[in-house]
Amino acid sequence: QPSKEGGMCEPKQKKAKVDEVAAEAPVTELETAAEKALASLQEVQEEITKSADDAAAEVLAVEKKYNALRKPMYEKRKKLIEDIPDFWFVTLCNHPVIGALFTEEDQKALQYLSGIVVEDHEDIKSGFSIAMFFKPNPYFENEVLTKDFNTPDAEKFEATATPIRWKHNMNLVEQKKAKAPAPSIANKRHHEQEEEEPELPSFFSWFTPEEEGIELGDEFKTVWLDPFTYYMAGLEEEAEGEEGPASEEATGDQ
Repeated sequence: QPSKEGGMCEPKQKKAKVDEVAAEAPVTELETAAEKALASLQEVQEEITKSADDAAAEVLAVEKKYNALRKPMYEKRKKLIEDIPDFWFVTLCNHPVIGALFTEEDQKALQYLSGIVVEDHEDIKSGFSIAMFFKPNPYFENEVLTKDFNTPDAEKFEATATPIRWKHNMNLVEQKKAKAPAPSIANKRHHEQEEEEPELPSFFSWFTPEEEGIELGDEFKTVWLDPFTYYMAGLEEEAEGEEGPASEEATGDQ
């Protein structure tokens, strides 16, 4: 007969240990399953990342190919544009973003614009450059103004530009920076009541070191691909304006 101190209690202790192991077993299995899933997930994600990198490389290769194919087309377009007066000036003025940046004096200077070239860097992904060519003019000595955007990664970019060699008293950027004289006491109240729109800075300030403006650079890329559409937009508006009064008179006569 088992003693009162033990015997009958031993099976209960053994059962308790079995239950404890049973309770721990599912947790261990779940942890093992999660570890296996994570390891497999990492492998799949590495495959996805490699696929994306391969696709990006193929896209760049295709862009390089078609950039090369378009070069003779650009040369042909350039020769045709030479026979159209003020083509690039009119084209930029008609662009809704770029044209809105021109002051009256900017427009006078930009009438000497003879050409524009936008080129991707050789590897394409590292950036692009913009060159604006000018005929001899009374504003600056430069024959070409350039703006270069270097994009080492998607998060940042660096912009460099040609310093403009302004002729005497013709610096449009500094003229815009100059402050207007303070109003006298007699007309101060009248001056405060006037609601004047702030003057635009000169477009040429884009070529100063403190101005980066990659968004404007992107707008130039759209113009470079299809200047014809922007040039024609102004002509179409003029034609519509001329037809408007005539069509209204014809309607009134009926």
